[in-house]
Amino acid sequence: MAERVRTGFNLHDGQRDTSRQVLRSVAEAIRQAATHGRTELALDYGLPATTLPDAIGRLDALRKLRLMHTGLESLPDSLGQLRQLRHLQVIGAPGLKKLPPSVTRLSDLRTLQLALIPLDELPADLGRMQGLRNLTLGGGHYARLPASIVELSRLTELRVSHSSHFRELPENIGLMQGLRSLEVASQSKLEQLPGSLTRLHRLEKLDLSSNRRLAHLPEDIGQLRSLTELSLKHCAALRQLPDSVGDLAQLRLLDLRGTGLQTLPQSLARLPAQCDIKVPDHLAGQLLQIRDPERAQREARRLADRRRRAPVPAVRQAGASWNRVPEFTRVLRSVDADLGERFEKWTQGLAQDARIFGASITSADMSLLDQVVAEAIRSPEFRNSFGQFLSDHTVKTLNMDGMTQVGDAGPAVEGDVKTAFAEMLKHKLMHTQDHQTALGLLQEALQNPDLGLSRERLLRSRNELTGRVEMWPPLKAYISMHDVEGTAAQEAATTWAMAHFEEAQEGVIGEAEAKQESEQAQANANRFIEQRARVLLGEWNIR
Repeated sequence: MAERVRTGFNLHDGQRDTSRQVLRSVAEAIRQAATHGRTELALDYGLPATTLPDAIGRLDALRKLRLMHTGLESLPDSLGQLRQLRHLQVIGAPGLKKLPPSVTRLSDLRTLQLALIPLDELPADLGRMQGLRNLTLGGGHYARLPASIVELSRLTELRVSHSSHFRELPENIGLMQGLRSLEVASQSKLEQLPGSLTRLHRLEKLDLSSNRRLAHLPEDIGQLRSLTELSLKHCAALRQLPDSVGDLAQLRLLDLRGTGLQTLPQSLARLPAQCDIKVPDHLAGQLLQIRDPERAQREARRLADRRRRAPVPAVRQAGASWNRVPEFTRVLRSVDADLGERFEKWTQGLAQDARIFGASITSADMSLLDQVVAEAIRSPEFRNSFGQFLSDHTVKTLNMDGMTQVGDAGPAVEGDVKTAFAEMLKHKLMHTQDHQTALGLLQEALQNPDLGLSRERLLRSRNELTGRVEMWPPLKAYISMHDVEGTAAQEAATTWAMAHFEEAQEGVIGEAEAKQESEQAQANANRFIEQRARVLLGEWNIR
């Protein structure tokens, strides 16, 4: 197992400035790494120095260097002397505008992650780094990638995201025949794709999500014969799909949620039966008609019969009786009989727990439950996850009268209405395109007195299934999906883990070490997301 040296984390502990202590620990960490020939060095969170000492270039055995959320404004030129370096991760350095020229001398570097860094430019000779397999770029101020990037013949994964000035991919990107995964996401100024993109015949994953101005795809996109995943999620300007999309014979996932599509091409019928196609809610019926016309006809007949037999009122505002559970159950049964049955068992369990354990279901719960049921009616995707939630959280079986608990003593359900509301809000935040809309949804919940969310509860909420203490799920979803810094931290963890699993497949490291690296990367991301949550809650005046 590789030895690690971690230092830095907190510049102020509430009583004293710890900057000097951190700097001393950094110097000692580098000295120890040089003395003992350590292979891994991580300087994380709160490093106050604006650069690193030149002595870092003497760490001859160093294979992995991670610099996360530091005050660095430059990197020493001696970085290029680290001939054994295989993984370099620099995440969150708001003062770093330029890389040292020597970085491209790291010809055996396999993974390079540069995220949340406002780089004005990338090295023109980036193509010299012939060992690169994985390149992640995020937060830069450059409009395009250097022309030499197409010379990275071994590159299998390229990610470019959240770069406010980025406008175009290289016209000859089709020369990068080694690419298996290409992500160009959250680029507010990207409007078109190069025609040569469709010559990437080994490409398996193409993520173009959240490019708000991307209005067209190459007409011959169907030539990407190895493609298994295509995400166009939240490409709001996209109004039409090329017919050739139906030629993607290996496709297993097509995500069209949040697009501007008003109609779907009939060619989707040619996609493999196993392909999971996610569409905006208003296109769900059209998709069913294209993919399974016989089932669409059956569904139409069933719905018509149901309407003739028993018209069901829509969810109403609370009337004379505040308990609206029977009404909610009827509405859910009309949409999905199985979901309605699960909901009924879950609410019976809630009622039994209230009788046995002295809890109570209140009119405030009805207001929260109203929002949950409304989302289940509106969104087929949430309907599925809500059904799973109900199954997972209903831990006891009740007799038909809903009164007698069968099984050991204990609660019939885990959690309560607030738990269900948190599940619903998490889902909405994960599927909301606009960051401001997501922030509004979250802040509305934070201010809702019916939820009673304090700072402590938001940071240390109990998971009703595992019993573990963790961040309130909607808050974590918001930071991971909509906060730029939180998103970068999560993406960095994913990329780091994938790079090590690739090394394990190549026999460079063992599977156990790859798994350990993956777990450690996710732990680092979780730690940063928690720190970010504390900062945001302070900004929002949540006490």
